[in-house]
Amino acid sequence: MTKPLFVAVILSVWCGYDVVSTLMATMDWRAYWWNLYHDPCFLDPVFMAAKAQAVVDGCNAVSALELTRHRAHRDVNDTAAVAALYGACFPDAVSAYEQHQQVS
Repeated sequence: MTKPLFVAVILSVWCGYDVVSTLMATMDWRAYWWNLYHDPCFLDPVFMAAKAQAVVDGCNAVSALELTRHRAHRDVNDTAAVAALYGACFPDAVSAYEQHQQVS
């Protein structure tokens, strides 16, 4: 084995150990094994793919609803601004447009 290859292997093992040890320390192994023992669906790749797809579909639906809400909010704000400008909300009040016309 050449020196550069040896150094690369040592560095890979060292960095890999850091990543794996962090993962092992943060994972709740008791819950993982309990879920695996009581719900064997976690071993079925088709089920896991369908579950992941359901989560992605749900996130996409929420994102679409959020975009719709933002657009509706913007439309309401635009309509309110125009209504306030022309005095549409309060017929007895003088609108900003009419005030501008009186001054001109």
